[in-house]
Amino acid sequence: MLEKSNESTCQTCGKFYYVKPSRKKISKFCSYDCKNTDASINQRGRAMPHGCIKEAFGDHTRMSFAKKCGHLTKKGRSYCARCRDNLYPKHVINCETCGKKITLTNSEAKKYKCCSLECRNVQISKRQQGEKSHLWRGGITEASRIQRNSAEYDNWRKAVFERDGYTCQHCGQIGGKLCADHIKEWSLYPALRFDLDNGRTLCYPCHHKTENFGYRAYEKIRKLEVSGTLQYRLL
Repeated sequence: MLEKSNESTCQTCGKFYYVKPSRKKISKFCSYDCKNTDASINQRGRAMPHGCIKEAFGDHTRMSFAKKCGHLTKKGRSYCARCRDNLYPKHVINCETCGKKITLTNSEAKKYKCCSLECRNVQISKRQQGEKSHLWRGGITEASRIQRNSAEYDNWRKAVFERDGYTCQHCGQIGGKLCADHIKEWSLYPALRFDLDNGRTLCYPCHHKTENFGYRAYEKIRKLEVSGTLQYRLL
């Protein structure tokens, strides 16, 4: 038989429930549902006294009153979300790379000009090309090498992998060491270098077996030069 002295009354539903003698002074609810219901009721309204939060959530609550506006918000905030938006209005600007509209605060608008890290990398790449670069030596780098080291080439390579699901199109290997292969040669078809349809995902062993890999491509170009039929395709 349970002693009546160990019974307590739930503050939410008024139900009598058994509680350990050691917890009778601190226990106030019969279940977590009643505790959560009481907490949601106490959170309504902005003029809630500070003691109600500690009473409902305990010492480890993530909610507190803002330091400056005094409204209920996450612990450690100086303003709630509504007061922060009123004090620091946001500005709508266009990304300098893709033209997409982005919403930033006044301080963020002075620092950021692009919508994503990819657009920022493209902007930096264009800003530091040619004579604007601190490594400029009079244009001794080949145009082909410049394109291979550009952000446009990285984006094309990533797009080929995502389209093929990071799977080799010859042997079906998934993941591992993969490369984006040009179906039509890089050197003979400069207009198709960044064409998505001209790329395919291959693993390294399958890439080495292709007709236009490494020395095979140079042999093909040399034979065309000797025969006098070498023409660079612009389309």
